[in-house]
Amino acid sequence: MIGWGTSFTALTVLGTQIGRDLAMSREAIFGALSMMLLVSAVVAPRVGRFIDAEGARDLMLPGTLIGAVALLVVAASQGPLSFWFGWALFGLTVAMLLNNASVPALVQIAGTDSRRAVSAFTIVTGVTSAIFLPLTDWLAARYGWRHTMLLFSLLYIVICLPILLLVLPHAKPERPIATAGGSEEVSWDGILPAAWRRTGFWLAALWMAMQGLIAWGFNVQVIDILSGAGVSRDHAIAVWMLSGPSQAVARLGDFASGGRSGILRMALLASAAAFIGFGCSLVFGVSTVTAATLAICFGVSQGLYAVARNLLPLRLFGLRTFGTTMGYLALPLNIVSALAPVMFSTLLVKFGSLTAFWAATSAAVVSLVALALLDRLIKTVGVEAELK
Repeated sequence: MIGWGTSFTALTVLGTQIGRDLAMSREAIFGALSMMLLVSAVVAPRVGRFIDAEGARDLMLPGTLIGAVALLVVAASQGPLSFWFGWALFGLTVAMLLNNASVPALVQIAGTDSRRAVSAFTIVTGVTSAIFLPLTDWLAARYGWRHTMLLFSLLYIVICLPILLLVLPHAKPERPIATAGGSEEVSWDGILPAAWRRTGFWLAALWMAMQGLIAWGFNVQVIDILSGAGVSRDHAIAVWMLSGPSQAVARLGDFASGGRSGILRMALLASAAAFIGFGCSLVFGVSTVTAATLAICFGVSQGLYAVARNLLPLRLFGLRTFGTTMGYLALPLNIVSALAPVMFSTLLVKFGSLTAFWAATSAAVVSLVALALLDRLIKTVGVEAELK
């Protein structure tokens, strides 16, 4: 929560003020996020291999310190170079501390109870923006953006570091023993035979990359896209607020179900919900009603995806190499996510909102097709019953 709240969420609030003080364009300010994701993409595979070999403690602790230093650099920046350097440095923290590391660390601790643990994890982290949006705005109004980033850097030392020292084991956990409450969907080696793992990996990577394209491309600029399509700005902001509660409901629904829904089925539902939302806007025209429908469908899609993106690789490839798998999956995901804001900004400016809608819809279709092919692959190797 602190990791994303003090970076992505904080920059959403502080971007205009920072741009004014440092004489930087909006594109240059938010381009720093692209730099952050690209750095994270480059180091993610090595991070994953380290976690599988040594455990997460020796990586997440220095990742916390790097995060504190990175935000100090941002707070002290005097121009584009130092500002971008701070966020490039924070890209190391994204890989060493946030999802790429924290989810494998949680899975190593939870073992066969990983599904419930990851579901609960996504529910809690889902309220990050609800906390950090008003907090950042309140701090910036009183102390300015530099002191706000300085205070945020201290959170890594005062809160994150003690938590990690307390909960992370000193040694990598051994192979977990199944418990009575453990999920049958978590295994040591996964369900895909070695001969099919490469194909399964690339289908999963394509699915995740398309979801990242929508989340970091369409979603980041959704208010401007809806406004350009004819929805008033006030209505666009109002209806898109529905996406947050929809995400929470979707995640709570999965947690409350106790994992009775198969992981692949959840992933298919996530992609189908996004396709339905975009499809309604294209078929019936963009209006306040269809925008509200899209917001709800998008929220459900992202809510379920947040759970499935961590659990589907775990199910397919197993606990043994989960850190490595997530690290390699993060490489194409973060590259696409880094390029997505630029891509959708260009589409919006040069070709209009309708083209942006078509691009997002196409990504949803590709995501759905990738999962359908993955489902077919699983049936081909004769393990479909384990996911259904």
